[in-house]
Amino acid sequence: MGDGWEACTQGGSLVMARGITHIISVIDWKFAGDSPLIRGYQHFHIPIEDNDDENLIEWFPKSNAFIERGLNDWQHDFQDPGANASEDGDAGRNSGVLVHCAMGKSRSATVVIAYLLWHSHRQNPSASSALTPQHNPAPKKSRDTTPDKSDTLTPETALALLRESRPIAEPNDGFMEQLHLYHSMGCPDTIDSQPKYQRWLYQKNIQESLAINRAPEVDNIRFEDEHEEENEDAGTSAEKRHLDIKCRKCRRLLAKSSFLVDHQPTSLSSSNQNQRHERQKQKQKQTVMGVDTEKECAHLFLHPLSWMKGNLEKGELDGRLICPNQKCGANVGKFAWQGMQCSCGGWVTPGFGLARGRVDEVAMLTKTAYGASAVAGVRLPPGMRREVGHL
Repeated sequence: MGDGWEACTQGGSLVMARGITHIISVIDWKFAGDSPLIRGYQHFHIPIEDNDDENLIEWFPKSNAFIERGLNDWQHDFQDPGANASEDGDAGRNSGVLVHCAMGKSRSATVVIAYLLWHSHRQNPSASSALTPQHNPAPKKSRDTTPDKSDTLTPETALALLRESRPIAEPNDGFMEQLHLYHSMGCPDTIDSQPKYQRWLYQKNIQESLAINRAPEVDNIRFEDEHEEENEDAGTSAEKRHLDIKCRKCRRLLAKSSFLVDHQPTSLSSSNQNQRHERQKQKQKQTVMGVDTEKECAHLFLHPLSWMKGNLEKGELDGRLICPNQKCGANVGKFAWQGMQCSCGGWVTPGFGLARGRVDEVAMLTKTAYGASAVAGVRLPPGMRREVGHL
């Protein structure tokens, strides 16, 4: 790893002395055709700025392949439109790869960490299969962790490993989030078709639209029911409970529980938590079919679904959700691209909420562990719905 100024000013003499054969430039810079950083070397250019909202993850598969080729099989031509093969100077050199940006701190560090994650996954795929289903935002300052090289690396342990040779390495928050996303996907060789990546792009599109105070174009909205096969769990269970959510007026199916968006209540202060704990101790709870009957959220939050297109094509930032049954037309909820606050205090952004008082939640229970048929199509009374819907 290195910084761009050092690489550009000292050029060929510096990289040649270190046995470099391949160079990745992660910088928004136009390189002249006779640049010493290109002439005589395999060169791969990633033209991005060091900004949180830059899409660097889309380059990971190509940069990983380029680094792998440079370290192990550099004599062969790297077949990629972004890599420029040199006609002079490769013979007799030791293989080596230089990854640089402007300061050698954020962009280049991210590319190297992505390679370390990918390589670690290839070396230990069984451990990588146990990755957390959803990536978590990285802390602003990474923990000082000594990685166990026998285990599959995580973004934090890979960063700690990199800092052993490059102490100033510090990917920005957006790049660290993308490393977590890449890690959660299992470090694939292609990412364009990955559902998690598609959702990340969708969220990125929403943020860009809201930044200019506009709602996303309908053609750019990801409607989850159009990607239902991607969202199904790979494994099967002998017993699986879910909900059908229907319009209370006409019984038209509006959503399944697989389209629900989970959210967290606003965190309480310690004093409020103690008061709530005392109230809960005094309150006798009733349960039916193992479902807690405590007071529930006033809305069921959903991913955008295709029946909402008529409500969203107007381009409004917020509005009502109308039952798609033309003979019904009931107001079943509301939406707000900027986000909605639930009655529990939690925020969901973007917010697509069905009012619980205007829909019915029908519990559907498949075969039990003993193979017997379970209750299906049961309308739950008020207060018995939260845990069944996994909210």
